Amino acid sequence: MTRMCEDLDCDYCFRNNFAASDARKVACWSDERHNGVLPRQVTKLSHKLYWFTCDGPCGGHHFQISPASITNGQRCPFCAGRQLCNDTDCEYCFSHSFAASDDRKVACWSAECNSGVTPRQVSIRSNKKFWFTCNGHCGGHNFQAGLLNTTGCPYC
Repeated sequence: MTRMCEDLDCDYCFRNNFAASDARKVACWSDERHNGVLPRQVTKLSHKLYWFTCDGPCGGHHFQISPASITNGQRCPFCAGRQLCNDTDCEYCFSHSFAASDDRKVACWSAECNSGVTPRQVSIRSNKKFWFTCNGHCGGHNFQAGLLNTTGCPYC
């Protein structure tokens, strides 16, 4: 089913629209960003992206996700640690960024080799590799490592 009918008494459409799903999820629907489209007019298995406002611990971030993803158990990407906002005053995102981790590791971050990306812009849960500059006795080698790397510079 891809569209809802206009009959407000249609039981079939009511059971299959997003408004009939979990009331807490529906309450996060961001009305002002949808040009009048209501949860009642969208199927709960729609893959189209809509705006939502998180009511969880992240403090009300706005994000896009499909009703199908929410119906299947996905949640706010900020609360899940998959996304960080750009607001430098956001304590929640700072605390979930690499910038809030071990100061010694953060001090070795190579902004130049990481194309200007800062530790504040990287989730502590990222599984990507980043560039670091050793500040140990090896003479400042650049090396790539994951954020969970506990061995440090491979040259030292």
